[in-house]
Amino acid sequence: MPKRRKRDRRSVLPIVLLCVGVVLFLGTVITVLVLTTNRGSREKGTDPTSSTGGPGPSRPGGPELLVNGSFEDGPEPDAGGPGFTPLEAGSTVIRGWTVTRGSVDYIGPYWQHADGNRSIDLNGNEPGAIAQTFRTTPGKKYRVTFSLAGNTCEGPTLKVVAVSAAGQRAEFTFDAAGRSYPDMGWVTKTWEFTASAAETTLEFESATPDPPACGPALDKVSVVEV
Repeated sequence: MPKRRKRDRRSVLPIVLLCVGVVLFLGTVITVLVLTTNRGSREKGTDPTSSTGGPGPSRPGGPELLVNGSFEDGPEPDAGGPGFTPLEAGSTVIRGWTVTRGSVDYIGPYWQHADGNRSIDLNGNEPGAIAQTFRTTPGKKYRVTFSLAGNTCEGPTLKVVAVSAAGQRAEFTFDAAGRSYPDMGWVTKTWEFTASAAETTLEFESATPDPPACGPALDKVSVVEV
């Protein structure tokens, strides 16, 4: 009976090494594919563990809630005259805004603006107010930012504006001393309030009774959820 030949171990080694190499290669490929998929999901703002591909965590702040915050959308202020148009209580000619009391001046080519080509003097022929209503969530906090300056025409240089929303109120001042219509010295102010209803009215009211026609100047109003 012929003897069974022993298998040469040297002939098996290359096969083993080849198998190990294939396994390592496939593992590397799978790892790269998983990492690429997860990174792509994060870049698109989705949760890679979600079966629905829904949005990931919300970011601080949110979309702008006001319309026409810089008062650019409205009839042309009196460009051929003094460069502004008085608007009485009840006026809605500035898109999104209502003059709620007194009167205001809709300013065009009369002085330097904080943003764009228009702004508001909250004292028209008398101290006035302007307001806008927007959707809110009760219990949520909102941040109001706006640009403030003052009409330097005459009288005391200290101008005061009252800001109110959801039963909350604050006053801000601007000293117009040394300022001029070409150099208004606009500054940015910030205020926060907590909503109490599904809709909130934000109002800016002049608290500058003297002189009656030279009040706080308003521009570049913004509201976002905090």
